[in-house]
Amino acid sequence: MGARAGPPDGSEESKKEWGKYEYPGDVKHMKCHNCFCAIVFLILFGCMIALLVIGVLRAKVWTLTKSWDTHGFYCGFDNSQLNIKGAPEGLVKPNLVDYPYLFFDALNVTRQICVSKCPTNGDLQAIIKHNVTKSENVTYLDNTTYNTNYYPDANETYEYKTTVVFNRCIPEVNLEEDLINGTQFIDGLKQALDAIPALSSALNSVFNLKWQILACSAASLIVGLVWIMLLRCITGCIVYFVVMLVPIALIGFGVWLFMKGSLMGTISEVVKTKKLTGSQITAVIVWVIAFMVILIIIFLWSKLKSTVAIIKVAAKALGHNFMVIFVPIITMIFAFLLWAALLVSSVTLYTSADFKYWVDDDGLDKGIGQIKFDLNKVLQYMLIYNFVYLVFISVHMYFVNYYASSVTLVKWYFTGQEGKTCCGCTCFYGFWLAWTKGLGTITISSLIMTPLYLFIIFMEYLDKKSKQEGAPIIVQFLIKCLKCCLWCFTKIVQYLNKVLFTIQQIFNTNWGPSAKLVIDVVVSDTLLTIMLNGISFFILFLSKVVVSIITTLGFMIWVYYVKKDSIAGSILAAAAVFFLSYIVSSFLLSAFDNIIDIVFVCYQSEKSIPGYEAGDASKMVNQTITDMKGAHENANTSSKVSAEKLEDENEMKE
Repeated sequence: MGARAGPPDGSEESKKEWGKYEYPGDVKHMKCHNCFCAIVFLILFGCMIALLVIGVLRAKVWTLTKSWDTHGFYCGFDNSQLNIKGAPEGLVKPNLVDYPYLFFDALNVTRQICVSKCPTNGDLQAIIKHNVTKSENVTYLDNTTYNTNYYPDANETYEYKTTVVFNRCIPEVNLEEDLINGTQFIDGLKQALDAIPALSSALNSVFNLKWQILACSAASLIVGLVWIMLLRCITGCIVYFVVMLVPIALIGFGVWLFMKGSLMGTISEVVKTKKLTGSQITAVIVWVIAFMVILIIIFLWSKLKSTVAIIKVAAKALGHNFMVIFVPIITMIFAFLLWAALLVSSVTLYTSADFKYWVDDDGLDKGIGQIKFDLNKVLQYMLIYNFVYLVFISVHMYFVNYYASSVTLVKWYFTGQEGKTCCGCTCFYGFWLAWTKGLGTITISSLIMTPLYLFIIFMEYLDKKSKQEGAPIIVQFLIKCLKCCLWCFTKIVQYLNKVLFTIQQIFNTNWGPSAKLVIDVVVSDTLLTIMLNGISFFILFLSKVVVSIITTLGFMIWVYYVKKDSIAGSILAAAAVFFLSYIVSSFLLSAFDNIIDIVFVCYQSEKSIPGYEAGDASKMVNQTITDMKGAHENANTSSKVSAEKLEDENEMKE
């Protein structure tokens, strides 16, 4: 029984099922879905904007630009103007208008002094040595640069050369010199001293080749795209090779365990003793496992072929819809803007609180009275809302990214139109649908996922807290197990929600009916779904490694033949290229992973509509899709034949 009685045909019955769709996946005629939840999203977004406005209007903006001393008083500000709750009688609120910079005591981190100018003399290493040997020449901080009445103990503070950064006196450090001197003085270890020049040379190499490193890392996008195109041809070879390699390796390992010498000698020894050694028994067990693996491969061969074919179609889909790779970039721009708004909102709300006098009971500032912000309950709830909304909007933008990509590929799969629509590019049209007709559906899924991610964050905190508090091992183990199960469950729910978006675009249904169709169309073939996810994960991981290796080899060839540098001296730079290439290629290959999922859902949906075949896109990849369907039909036929044989045997017994 199909998910629909048939494709859209213009009849009244068809319109009840398909709406204004002229064919499955006709996203141009999609209706608005889950409008109430779209209103919920607008309310949540409006609350975020309201908190942003409140924060900006009430914030003490000047606190964001000024530094503060040990007691929390602001440098470059007349602190006598501050209204401080709970301040003890006689608390001196200094006027530090003439002292805008903050200086840190090198030997006492709790001593922070507002100064009129940052010191330009002195050596930080000399101060550290003098603290131990009392033999170095050091100078005290110039008493004309700070308020001597307010900082009477500052005359014990040594000065060192600094640079002004955000109104703070930051020490000027020569990394190579200070690292060597510090190691010689503190550690005195010859091995460390021998390693420092090599480390210094490697860091210098990375610095000198920084532009080449960035260029090669960016080039990994091109290498990744070429590799994805090659997957059209080599996916089957890779998958079949690995699948065949497993039983062959097991058999070979078993042979090695069984013989442990010459073949004839082993056979004669077994015949003579009439018993097997421990290694030979292990070899037999390994052979049994290999035989079971072979049976599993034979049983799943048709689904394995379907999985390979789907990945091939996904590679071709990316080739026909190249603009899809820009969807994550556009999504990240929107996400960064929203994150920035939340950051500004949270910071300004925090600084809108009143000042209160505190005395810390622990930590570095124990016993020191300080001026801090006093967050009342209302502000705390506002900040909690911002945190929850941060998780919600991050999940929402992740789903928007998938939704926009899915619109492009659904339209291509069912019509063969390569990214063309009324707006010129389907991926941009996908964003339009995600923020209009599909907004309610995405909001529902985001609201489902947000508590799960919040619970994961809570479990991470609980895990860390249990380690710090020295909880029993069994408690820590149970927390980790629960965290692992929760993470796996979240991934499954997230995958099903992504599938739901594609289903909605194909069948023009609300969230509830789409969820039912997810069960009917995708989850009904759970084995194929699991195999596709497992094999695609392996292929994508292998792709990231291959792309990173190719890019790194290209970098090393460039360095050796063009820059004329030694290979040994560029090992750290090559490692940096590999790491960055892996990150950059992951960006592209994650988009390809989404394409695989979307193509799979389109294929399963097409099969579930009786008497329907996709349009021009299917013709482009006709042989591949035919292979997929043939594999499924063979699997279904085998299942039916087996069932019929079982029924005949039962009848004969009766």
